[in-house]
Amino acid sequence: VGLYLVDITRIDETGNVFTVEIDVWLSWRDTAVSFDADSEQAITRVYAGAKAAEQLDPTWRAQIFPTKPVGQYSSSGQKLIVHADGQVELTARINTTLRARLDYRRFPFDTQILPVELESFPWNRDQVRLVSDEAHTGYDALDGLAEWEVTGLQIEQYDVTRVRDVVPFSN
Repeated sequence: VGLYLVDITRIDETGNVFTVEIDVWLSWRDTAVSFDADSEQAITRVYAGAKAAEQLDPTWRAQIFPTKPVGQYSSSGQKLIVHADGQVELTARINTTLRARLDYRRFPFDTQILPVELESFPWNRDQVRLVSDEAHTGYDALDGLAEWEVTGLQIEQYDVTRVRDVVPFSN
């Protein structure tokens, strides 16, 4: 999993929510979609937009989503790359509003953490283990919110036990 922060478009200090635009990069191996590169004279198949969504419908995927969305969630700009050996790469731009625990007790010298947590909703850690990919993780210099400054991006991987299952889920 790679997560690239494109923009934080809104922070609601009283509602403890923030709206974020992120590019998510996912990669997995599925031998069911592998193909013979010699006969197709290509080492990859590339699909974008509606064609990517069409190809994803019958294909197994991890179904990675933000864990704390508030309201609407939208995904656009999907790109799907299938390699001959069954390696699959999926990228998408996600716009969503997420919950945060903002603490202003040290204001104006406070530091806040805006968590973007991802999880495979249907698949527990025995089926899907999320592993960060540093090459596809980072952020742009953001200057959209005058009172705020992004000072870094921290990646943590952990397992969480949900009520819906006894086996933890990978976050």
